[in-house]
Amino acid sequence: MLAWVLPAGCDSRPHAPQLSDTPVYQNKQAGFRFLVPDGWKQTMSAEIPPGPIEGEFFIVRYTLATLERGAALHVMCYEEASHPELAQFHSEPSFSIQNWKATGAGESLTVN
Repeated sequence: MLAWVLPAGCDSRPHAPQLSDTPVYQNKQAGFRFLVPDGWKQTMSAEIPPGPIEGEFFIVRYTLATLERGAALHVMCYEEASHPELAQFHSEPSFSIQNWKATGAGESLTVN
């Protein structure tokens, strides 16, 4: 008699959610959704970890490849107290750009 023994168990490491090319992105955990523009592809997706968030945490990333230049949309989250002034936050260095400059005045937007 011959028997095969396969290792059993589960992998306890965290796993990223599967990438999706649906026309609507929805994150029930974060409580928002948006319509994905035509041609944009999801290239990264993550679940928000439990507990306080240290620094910035990427939730999802979409990219658009064009002949001239590509573009990217990054949705991030952070603890509200860690970045109280959004205008200052968005002018700081990021993505290898040292100095971002606003092209217009900021405005408040309330959704639902």
